[in-house]
Amino acid sequence: MAAMGDRSLALCGEIADGLMISNLCPLGYTERAVGILRAAAQTAGRPSPEVVQYVPCLPASDTWPEARERIVRHSGIPRAEVAEALARLRRGEAGAAVLDDRYVEAFAIAGTAEECVERAAAYRRAGVAELVLTFAGPHPEADIAYLADYLPLRHDARHGQ
Repeated sequence: MAAMGDRSLALCGEIADGLMISNLCPLGYTERAVGILRAAAQTAGRPSPEVVQYVPCLPASDTWPEARERIVRHSGIPRAEVAEALARLRRGEAGAAVLDDRYVEAFAIAGTAEECVERAAAYRRAGVAELVLTFAGPHPEADIAYLADYLPLRHDARHGQ
């Protein structure tokens, strides 16, 4: 079930097997949503539903709407600044000129492969069981390969290989 509002998140906890959280939902929103979901499931005497989240991802060796009020509130970026950034983007200004690192931190996973994996782990700690990365850069195949090349090293290191 996809849900955003408090009542629909609670309903999801009561009846659904899982929750899908959309792109552009910052980690603070996810933590809050998972809390509502788990509390409702517990009250209903059900196991906590699995959580799947979509997150833009831009791995690189060097790093570079009116949105819903809840989402903006949990981003840590003032609503007026988000509204102004969206207006500038709609006028055609380049994202790199409009969006500073706060937006990347709030709404995406970006950085080196190691930084991307560390950021993804934060979503796991927030309760996300499956993280869907949408590769947003100009060369998604190369970005996927770059991140994939890093992952076996992490897996081997965890298992002492």
